[in-house]
Parts: sequence; C-alpha cells; structure tokens
Amino acid sequence: MSANVTRDSILDAAEERFSAVGFSAASLRSISSCAQVNLGSVRYHFGSKTGLIRSVFSRRLRPINIERLSLLDALLAAPMPPRLEQVLAAYIEPGISASRDPNRGGGRFVRLLGRTLTDPQPELKHILSDEYRTVIHRFSQTLGEVLPNMDYQTLRLRMHFMIGSVAYAMAAQDQLDVLTEDLLTNTSADRITRELVGFVAAGMRSEPAGLRHAFDPMP
Repeated sequence: MSANVTRDSILDAAEERFSAVGFSAASLRSISSCAQVNLGSVRYHFGSKTGLIRSVFSRRLRPINIERLSLLDALLAAPMPPRLEQVLAAYIEPGISASRDPNRGGGRFVRLLGRTLTDPQPELKHILSDEYRTVIHRFSQTLGEVLPNMDYQTLRLRMHFMIGSVAYAMAAQDQLDVLTEDLLTNTSADRITRELVGFVAAGMRSEPAGLRHAFDPMP
C-alpha cells in the first residue's frame, strides 16, 4: 500500500469513526483497525489525534474554501461591482455542492460537520478558525462594501447567522425530508443554494433590530 493510499485510508476511517462515535470516543487504535493499518502508520502520518482531526477537516474544508475565494475573486475582477446575492452564492454554493458529492465526502463528511455542533472539542475551535480565517476576512470585507450602511458589528453577527445556516443546510440533509414530509426529497444542490441565497440576502438587507427594541414583543 503506497503512502498516499495509506494516508487516505486513515483519513476515511477517521472521518467514519469521528462521525459515528464522536471525537473523544474514537481512539487512534480503533481508527487504525478500521483503516486496516498499524497504529504506527497513524502516528507516522499525523503525529497525534489532534493532527489527525486537523487533517480530516483540512482535506474537506480547504478545497471548499479555495473555491469560495476563487469565485469571490472572479466577482471582484468583473467590470461591475458584485451584487449581494452573487457574493452570498460564492460562499454558499461550494459548501452545498460538496455536501452532496460522495467524491468529496458527501454524507459521511456532513455527519462529521454535525458532530462539531453536538460534540465540541477544545481543539476544534482552533482547527476550524485556521481553516476559515482568510475566507471570513475576505467575505466580511466584500459584504461591508456591498452593504456600506451596515455597521461592522451587525455585519459580523449576520455573517455568523449565515455561516450557521449554511452549516445546517450541509449537515442536516435528513431533516429536510422530515420537515417537508418528503415533499422535497432529493432536492438538488442548485435548488438548495438558490433558496438559501434568497433567504440569507433578505436577512442581510433587513433593518437592524438594535439593542433598544430587540426584545420587544412582536406585534
């Protein structure tokens, strides 16, 4: 077995074990057994469990984030300034497409994403921050230009909501059938992207609630 094949086998096994039982419960020994390699191979390629977790997320998230930045660069290089929906689509579409592509992890990786919400680990915060730092900086800068009248704090808060919406749409595919009583079974990535872009754009454009009346009862 070549080094690359061994490495990929370990990453596949780790992705499966982490998503199935969580980050704490999945031992390096169980992962090596699942990958049919010896424990030394895991330590040789990744050094530690934290190194393995980092590589599992990097393998899936880095291509998505590279695509996001490429789409954003193309928008900024165009003659006309980008519209809000275009900027949002540049962020949303790569993630939704990847979550439905078995060659890029598909269901196994979206189950792992779900684990980050229900089984948080201290090292995950740093790992995910490293993967997203440049993307968040670039998109917040562009969204600030597209929405010049929005204060920075509100913008970043709404970006937090956007990222959460995308993560949920990626990780909770099974819930879509439950919530829609199977009416939207096998909904395409394109349809999900278009609806999510419209949903997020409306929220981005809405009037800031403001602290003074944020908790006033709805009329």
